[in-house]
Amino acid sequence: MSLISLNAIAQTEMVLFNEFTQKFASNIELSEKYIIKNYINPKFLCSDFNGDGEKDIAVLVISKSNNKRGFVVMHGQTKATYVVGAGVVYDSADDWDDMNWVDKWEINTIRVNEPGIQEGDNLRLEYDSIRITKDEIGGGLIYWNGEKYDYFHQTC
Repeated sequence: MSLISLNAIAQTEMVLFNEFTQKFASNIELSEKYIIKNYINPKFLCSDFNGDGEKDIAVLVISKSNNKRGFVVMHGQTKATYVVGAGVVYDSADDWDDMNWVDKWEINTIRVNEPGIQEGDNLRLEYDSIRITKDEIGGGLIYWNGEKYDYFHQTC
């Protein structure tokens, strides 16, 4: 990919980030409960997480009431927002609602994903997901299941 292409992608993503911060500030439910906080790098991820053909954005946040960490996803087409972690349960099997253990996040483009030591079926994805991990321990994937963001544990 050329430097010009990378610059165009970076500019498009910054426009999306600026759009997110404006929506965040004007949305009382979000801005009264959460603060945008860059506690790991990068501070946001952009990809089509819900398969509508538009880039979505995930931005790191911390809950104001309990300092729990997570992120907010804004869908590019509808501008709908979804809180993942930061006091909102994202793994119902374990009632996980805090990403204080996460030290790395990245876009996952793999379509067939294997489970961790607890075994089970592979997770087949139609669109990109977010890999969250703790160095030398493991983690899993946050993915759009058609209605909400869900968690698929992969390691430990």
